[in-house]
Amino acid sequence: MQPEISEERVHTGHEPVKTQLPVTGMSCASCAVTVQKVVASQKGVKDATVNFANETLTVNYDPHATNLHKLKHAVKEVGYDLQLNEDSHDHESEFTKNINTAATSSLQRQYPFGTNRVSA
Repeated sequence: MQPEISEERVHTGHEPVKTQLPVTGMSCASCAVTVQKVVASQKGVKDATVNFANETLTVNYDPHATNLHKLKHAVKEVGYDLQLNEDSHDHESEFTKNINTAATSSLQRQYPFGTNRVSA
């Protein structure tokens, strides 16, 4: 009989986001294990895998509990770096941007005489 494996996680109602990022500064497999453990221990991270040969981190995280900049900071604290660029989609920022855009559109519909109108 196999032991039952259970995993406790707090359900936030949000789907995790999966992303892959380049990792710099690793010189051995032990470095990759260190980065993987640090990222996996961060609040909101569901799982993390570092591929030393490809120098990449694959991470599943809750964008409402953490973001890529927080993960980068944690990795930098142990001597390595995550490369974030325009292609590294920070879903928390995108979520905030979408809410702000929707709110602005709603206000523009409610108040059509906004600041964009210039009188001659």
